[in-house]
Amino acid sequence: MPVHPAAALPEPSPHLQQRYRLLGELGRGAMGIVYRALDLASGEEVALKFPTIDRPEVAARCLEAARGLADLSHPNVVGVLDSGIDAGRPYVVMELVQGTSLLSVLEKSGRLEVGHAVALTCQVLEGLAAAHVCGVTHRDVKPENVLVVDGTQARLVDFGLAFMVRGNRISGSGRLVGTPAYMAPEYVQGSAPDARADVYSVGVMLFELLTGRVPFLSENPMEVLTLHVVQPAPRVSAVRPDVPRLVDDVVARTLSKNPAERPGSATQLAELLRHAIASPRAISARTLLELEDDAPAPVAQGPGWVMGALLVGAFSAAFSVALVMTLVWVTGAAR
Repeated sequence: MPVHPAAALPEPSPHLQQRYRLLGELGRGAMGIVYRALDLASGEEVALKFPTIDRPEVAARCLEAARGLADLSHPNVVGVLDSGIDAGRPYVVMELVQGTSLLSVLEKSGRLEVGHAVALTCQVLEGLAAAHVCGVTHRDVKPENVLVVDGTQARLVDFGLAFMVRGNRISGSGRLVGTPAYMAPEYVQGSAPDARADVYSVGVMLFELLTGRVPFLSENPMEVLTLHVVQPAPRVSAVRPDVPRLVDDVVARTLSKNPAERPGSATQLAELLRHAIASPRAISARTLLELEDDAPAPVAQGPGWVMGALLVGAFSAAFSVALVMTLVWVTGAAR
């Protein structure tokens, strides 16, 4: 990952300079700027993020989520070490992890071997499950936000939307946020996302790891959002016939339009995938259903899902107009 000279960066306040010295810029995007910095107290290099925030209530939300993640120590999540306000700007200090983005791994290989794809996905799910216990929903799970360390360990990064979002929009702005290719249907329609929205995004990511493409393809982000709501996702086996049937079945269930038909939690989805890959011929669909019975009951959905059910199978003109009128903040290119 390139690091730009520190001389080109804005100086932190004198107070923050007593703790962190900026060394260079790691990257920037719609949700903020991330710097490489030296923690002068520990001597360790860290990632220092300044989220892009222009309203006090969003700054408060950012710090609330950061403090929740500070209680989380998990091998599959890049940890939050510190957070606060500097000259009116919230900042979040995270572990600096040397790894390769899962997107880069995918682009290099085209698609992953089934066992490798499932293994990395299960690690992401374990990290998500731990975050969900802390009350934090990621909201933007995708290959770009997963670091692969030494080719085998997956670590979930960039909880930027979790830091900044209340409901499914930036507080007070009316802007829907997320990456269209990975958004859950109920999220598109206005329901506040819960753990099952993250589960859906993981399903999209696993589909991509196994096939080399996302389920819904379009150059138009609005069309992608519409397809998430109205068109059934293709089967993995339709693109890659050698994928084990039970893995194909689990991915298909994970991409259900109705959240109640998906695996009820990240932990449950990881368990289903491990069983499906471990003994694909010995485990029946009935066994998978029995495993699902052990999961917590899904939370009832609001009116947003009812609207979705009415739209399935029809490309409604009214729905299209509504989507076009929605301002989408795209944090990654629709692919």
